[in-house]
Amino acid sequence: MSKQAEDLARLFHETYERLAPQFGYATKKETAVPWDSIPADNANKKLMVAVCEEILHTIKLTLETKLEKSKQHDWNIKRSDND
Repeated sequence: MSKQAEDLARLFHETYERLAPQFGYATKKETAVPWDSIPADNANKKLMVAVCEEILHTIKLTLETKLEKSKQHDWNIKRSDND
């Protein structure tokens, strides 16, 4: 798993724990712990990192597709200007 996925999972965990009370949700005491105190082999931690890895991959593909379409669009404009 990438460092970016781990960082995103940590951010999600910390943000979730911080915002939960504002939505009337109290997390269990055993899960409301700092990210670093969760063992690396914990199934939930590994799942969160894996989910974040897929999210980052999807974002990357989406941005690459948009960039490619933008380049094609720019190329078509330049081409039509030269016609």
